[in-house]
Amino acid sequence: MMRKAWIFVVYLASFLLHISTGEKAILLERPKRGLEGLQSWQWSASKREGSAGWVEPSSTKTSYSVCDVDGNQPSNWLRSDGIQPYNVRRVDITINYTVATRCADIAEPSVRQNCKEHFDVYGYQATDNESSNESYSNPTNGHYSKIETISWSSNFSNQSKWKIATMSLSIKEGTSQVFIGIHDQGACFVLNSFLVTYNICPKQTLPGSLIYLPQAMAPTNESEIVRVEGRCADNSELASPDLDATCLTSGEWMRPDDGKEVCRCKPGYEINITKCEACQLGHFKDNPGNTKCTKCPVNSKTTETDRTYCKCRREFFRAPWEKISDNCTGRADEFQNPKPEVFRKRYFF
Repeated sequence: MMRKAWIFVVYLASFLLHISTGEKAILLERPKRGLEGLQSWQWSASKREGSAGWVEPSSTKTSYSVCDVDGNQPSNWLRSDGIQPYNVRRVDITINYTVATRCADIAEPSVRQNCKEHFDVYGYQATDNESSNESYSNPTNGHYSKIETISWSSNFSNQSKWKIATMSLSIKEGTSQVFIGIHDQGACFVLNSFLVTYNICPKQTLPGSLIYLPQAMAPTNESEIVRVEGRCADNSELASPDLDATCLTSGEWMRPDDGKEVCRCKPGYEINITKCEACQLGHFKDNPGNTKCTKCPVNSKTTETDRTYCKCRREFFRAPWEKISDNCTGRADEFQNPKPEVFRKRYFF
């Protein structure tokens, strides 16, 4: 009788998968965070009569495991809970598993002959009428289609038994729920985590162009064109009418020329990679554009609410014909206007 001392707990797997998904939305993640035992998976297991079958999660471990090699022709199924695809056209499946025992390591020939070094992944796409019918979602009734066979690499070492398998599944039109089945026929492995995701182009502001784009679902292949209309980022205004971007299958945004000034920062604001920020106190910008703010001329300053120009400090003046970029002077007799009190009233505070 094969001992099950090789069953161990791996808590890190789902965490690593979660943070490495990149620009992906998660449809299903098992085990569920914060739950223990069967509640962390909510999957159903079945086996052929006389087989050992799957060892379920418990209060001390969050993984499924199997090593049913003592019986003849084992057939052990593990079925996921229903996955709602919404409008997704393709999902990506990531399975993190650990090889527990290699067939070559089993000493008894009668046991070794039942050992396999692979398992199969199946899928079933149910319509509204079928999703609630257990006879359809039961993987033993022949409605499932094989997605992929996962085989151990013949050259991996005992020190690298952790494995990650990835595959994709195209979603048929009219599918209301997707069920995934894992079929074991004599392999010894631990199912650490299971992740179903789809690619998205994230909501973000494109550098340079300052176009803000909402989140969009990535297409299933390059022949599909997904164009999305954006808008100018906050505190910027339209400089060119072209606000479109293309969402690629990889989940990346693409524009023909990201360096083009499509949106530009309003007066009083300067560009900071993907946003327009108010000029710092003592700096101003009087025109729209994606340039930096300018330091106030000598003897002038900006206010808390207006960074579009710099007002002369008290007792300093600027003539009407002078630019707002010119320094302020303290001598009224430098102006050709004989009434400096007019300037004082209009140009200082």
